[in-house]
Amino acid sequence: MTDDQLPHGFTLTELDTTAAKAAHTSPWRQIAFRQRVDISQFAILELLYAADDRPDFWALVKAGQRAIHTYAVKELHHRGLVARTGAPGGVPITRYWTYWQAIATATESYEDRIIDAIAVRQIISTLRYPHLQVIRALADYDDYTLAAESLGKARHGFVTTLCTARQLCLQLWHEHETPSRIWGHDHRSARTRRDRTTSKSITVTTVRRRRADRRRATQPDRDLRPPKANPANSDGDM
Repeated sequence: MTDDQLPHGFTLTELDTTAAKAAHTSPWRQIAFRQRVDISQFAILELLYAADDRPDFWALVKAGQRAIHTYAVKELHHRGLVARTGAPGGVPITRYWTYWQAIATATESYEDRIIDAIAVRQIISTLRYPHLQVIRALADYDDYTLAAESLGKARHGFVTTLCTARQLCLQLWHEHETPSRIWGHDHRSARTRRDRTTSKSITVTTVRRRRADRRRATQPDRDLRPPKANPANSDGDM
């Protein structure tokens, strides 16, 4: 590439200087300096070609810094780490190694199941009686309204107590870790869901996952063959 090929009269010397500045000022020191320069150069060139007018020096430097940051975050995530201020090497992702250890083992171990079962019993034993009441009632009736009526509680008060119990269980389950996010909305009463056809409940989500697992487990070998090649994607683009 020559100076005449760069937009807005930008020179190769200016490109090297700007990219080096971005690499020097980037906090991601675990990435080699030469690699930081290369990453920032691509980002600077993209900004130059996309801009109608010549960007100022610091706008180009910041574009290079952002590119280095994005690259570092993706690399850490690929290695099972989360970027955190003050932790150059990243922080391990919750249960990342637990997941991959279970997948990579040659034979299934019952250790995790035993540990989880013991952990559940230990968590339940720490809950106060009102929290145990609402959990047991919901387990028995599988319906918020019926469970609340069985305890002589108003539905709103029942849900409030149950929410507190769930938060306590979540905190204890992820003790010394960052708690996971709730992955569904629990609306178990069919009477309150008739006009909410777009909402999903934890119960429905769990049932669908279990059904899908059973289908995959019972599929014959012929269903496990790779799909036929699509002529439209014959170029091999990923």
